[in-house]
Amino acid sequence: PGSVQLQRGEAKPKGCTEAPKGGSVNFALDAPGRGSAWLYLQLPSDHEGASALGVSSQGGEAYVKLEPSNKSGDTWHVKLILPSGFDPKGVKYMWILYPKLDQNG
Repeated sequence: PGSVQLQRGEAKPKGCTEAPKGGSVNFALDAPGRGSAWLYLQLPSDHEGASALGVSSQGGEAYVKLEPSNKSGDTWHVKLILPSGFDPKGVKYMWILYPKLDQNG
């Protein structure tokens, strides 16, 4: 099994979109005024994709820090390229957003 690869992704459509033939999932979220974003993934117990994400097979969690290149306007986006056999069904996701920082932190 391979590992999950990250790409910049697309700003549209919003939400979580699996490619029609599988193999990738794009995540996009409008978040005006947010200076940083993380994508949190939670796999169900015994999910075959745990090793591809480098997490425990007992309900593993993964955090993906997005870079400034993953933002277009107010939209954060990232595409996960999935290894062969990785089924994204049952994987839960959540965004973690932080406000812009000023000179005082």
